[in-house]
Amino acid sequence: MTTEGARLLPSARVAILGPGLIGGSLALALQRVLRADQLLVWCDAAEERALVSAAGLRVTSSLEESVQTDVVVLCVPVQAMPELVARMLAFLPARTTVTDAGSVKAPLLAALEPMLGARYVGAHPMAGSEKRGFAAARADLFDGARCFIVPSADEDRTRIVEALWKAAGCHLERIPAPTHDAIVARVSHLAHALAPALIRAAARHPSKPLRYAGPGLRDTTRLASSDPALWAGILSANRPEVLDALEAVGAEIAGLQAALRSGDAAIVEAWLAQARILREECAASRPEVAP
Repeated sequence: MTTEGARLLPSARVAILGPGLIGGSLALALQRVLRADQLLVWCDAAEERALVSAAGLRVTSSLEESVQTDVVVLCVPVQAMPELVARMLAFLPARTTVTDAGSVKAPLLAALEPMLGARYVGAHPMAGSEKRGFAAARADLFDGARCFIVPSADEDRTRIVEALWKAAGCHLERIPAPTHDAIVARVSHLAHALAPALIRAAARHPSKPLRYAGPGLRDTTRLASSDPALWAGILSANRPEVLDALEAVGAEIAGLQAALRSGDAAIVEAWLAQARILREECAASRPEVAP
């Protein structure tokens, strides 16, 4: 958490639309630095509203009430955001800045900018879990995490969105939408595609080997427990970059297959050694590993 971000939001009223893992964690993070009357959570489901209210947060089922604020944060699945924004337009004040936490940016920019213009500032915090719902939310989820910002043409709106994510505990990095999507396809989306592939491949053998799986397979395939509907939407939205990343994985697998067919263990060891070096460089260079 940072107080610097909170100082840039001295009286701003923030509405979070969708209190799942990300939206709920953002609400809990901002609850640490904003007054109760500055923060509002919108949710359709009565059961979820009860959980949010029990956490001491203001909650509403009225979309119109939610957007009568200074900043609206879209925390619903990426495929649901355009329709939700279309519903908001009839009563969205001109002063209100709209941002999001979606893990795909170019498709959202193409869909939302025609409706919102410079009022839309894209954002994506690189934090998360295979768990879902407000019950999994936690106030420290974004502490030390990187948050990508796709700036608007309106610098003031971009700065208030940056202040919001800084107040939640994030380190900020401005980035063009296409570059963002290329990066996250390889450091986040690819893992969400490969974890199910690994568990499916292991399960194919007639000996039913999953009965004997140890921590190696369980740890490697943790992301296969993620919400299928949510990740189908994300992978589909970032389809070109995910396909390119999967082709790169195919090339790596082909290289390992060729090394194994050669019977030369030194080639296999060199392949593994290079991967180990890259993994260590990755761990050392990033303050927060993407989920």
